[in-house]
Amino acid sequence: MLVSENGYKQWLKKMGYREITPSGLPSTIYSYVCAIKQVMRKEAIDTWSELADEIGRLVLDYGEYGKFRDFGAKSNATVINALERFEDYLRVEFGFVAQRVWRDSKKEEPKNTITEIQDIKISTYFCFFDFLFIRRCNQKSCFVGW
Repeated sequence: MLVSENGYKQWLKKMGYREITPSGLPSTIYSYVCAIKQVMRKEAIDTWSELADEIGRLVLDYGEYGKFRDFGAKSNATVINALERFEDYLRVEFGFVAQRVWRDSKKEEPKNTITEIQDIKISTYFCFFDFLFIRRCNQKSCFVGW
């Protein structure tokens, strides 16, 4: 799978996101790419292909219940939104479905009740998100190959 920054930018553009605001300032595409690069630096990920391999874990780690949720919520949640759109890009363009595995990297002990509840909330959230994504694509008459 040939995943690249340019491919992601082109896909965002195709999905209606802007590179530049009407006043000439950098817009959403620029913000999303910068946010992803920040995550790549923080996680010591060197290539966009490596990012694709880790995207399921990253979406969980930087999401609402993740261990880096504060970083994910920066700038009106630009970081987590950029990661989620990157996951959508992989799904739509490559048919790649990321595995979302909730891991606590510091502990090797069984999950506690709170984590299990978080797993249920996360699963429900992503199922609902997938429903909205499919519904949006069907309204725009685009084919989504899973």
